[in-house]
Amino acid sequence: MQSPVVEIPEGETFLAFEVPDMTPECDPCADCKTPCKDIEAYRHELLHAAASAPDIEDVGEVVESLKQAMRAHNALLTKEAEIITGGRYYESGAYRDTAAGKPQYEGYLSPLTLRRFGQYMLKHQEQSDGQMRASDNWQKGIPLQDYMDSMWRHFMDVWTMHRDETCRYTYEEMEEALCALLFNVMGYLHEELKGQQ
Repeated sequence: MQSPVVEIPEGETFLAFEVPDMTPECDPCADCKTPCKDIEAYRHELLHAAASAPDIEDVGEVVESLKQAMRAHNALLTKEAEIITGGRYYESGAYRDTAAGKPQYEGYLSPLTLRRFGQYMLKHQEQSDGQMRASDNWQKGIPLQDYMDSMWRHFMDVWTMHRDETCRYTYEEMEEALCALLFNVMGYLHEELKGQQ
């Protein structure tokens, strides 16, 4: 019997595929060269039903089930291809290199912390003479010792508020001290990294 062809609607991952002529004795792994998975067992059962139909129009619900099976099967192969090749495949046909081993900044950083730090930096962007300095003014270069001295002062503030039960402070005071500490730590690291270039 000639294998019928199941047409998949435009936009699906597989536009068309051929239903193999299979018998009950067919060994899916050996004859079809496909991974032996639960979805594969279901797919092969559907393929048998479709292959035995005299006309593809008579398949009806089997065809729809077959389409769903193929979509699920493709997702399975996509995941396996990502594991094997190290890349990421999408149903649209797009491909990207693997994300493994790359920094995941979205997970490392806190939007709440960065937003509060931005508010702190904006507040202190005004100089003592009333003029506004550029947002990246600090990147022009500040001595490490200045960063270290300031870092310790703000750390002592944070430490005191954390440890001293008699110390009365507001949330804003703690946030300011932490943001100031973060600024000096980041500035120190920035200078260290610049020196390595």
